[in-house]
Amino acid sequence: MKKREAIAEVAEKIGLPPRESVKEPERALLSRLSAKAPAATPDKPRGPCDSQCDSCDGPHATRDCPHFKGKPRDDHKDAFVNYNKGEAGGGDDAKPTIVDRGRATVVKQPGDGSCLYHSLTFGLGSGSAATLRAALADLVVTNPDQEIGGDPLRAWVLWESGLSPKAYADRMRSDGQWGGAIEMALCAVMKRVHIHVYEKHTRGFLRISSFTGGDRCQKVVSVIYGGRVHYDALRIHGDAG
Repeated sequence: MKKREAIAEVAEKIGLPPRESVKEPERALLSRLSAKAPAATPDKPRGPCDSQCDSCDGPHATRDCPHFKGKPRDDHKDAFVNYNKGEAGGGDDAKPTIVDRGRATVVKQPGDGSCLYHSLTFGLGSGSAATLRAALADLVVTNPDQEIGGDPLRAWVLWESGLSPKAYADRMRSDGQWGGAIEMALCAVMKRVHIHVYEKHTRGFLRISSFTGGDRCQKVVSVIYGGRVHYDALRIHGDAG
């Protein structure tokens, strides 16, 4: 089967439009691979769309989504957390999803292509970005059939990069290659932590995505998504860590 056909088949299987048709692929992955979290704001109207689909982030109205048939995100396949036999998001996801500005501090990380790894390492409190990058790349090679969001890791890798797990891992070992939602999903399980992803909000910081390594995880690693593929660390006062 030609690669293009294989990628199209995978896109349909995992419930996302083809990557090239998604305005912001990283945000789409954050949504699909994330554990479920309570909504902080009312659902968007499911009428004519002037931007993108609320279910898959594709360029069409939510009600016309060819992938989810207008279903809200909470009706999609269970997230990575279910592989670990925990509730989606665990008890930790019962926390408010908006953190007041005074309760959190953005800790800027180098914009050197390893910003996510720097941010995760900061939150973990040990190790280095280079070491974490290598460990996660190894995990992709050794566990290509690990289920994430109800589908094999290799399927998400193919959608994101068009590469085999080994080729993707080889590429990700290089400094300057941006990590994203796939790496956070794997890191949460490997390090047995919760990883919460925030973005700036009028009231402070809105949690838009979360990954967990299981019910017994207590440490929380928080990062802030700056759009496209940039991440910084987020220190939330009072979080376990």
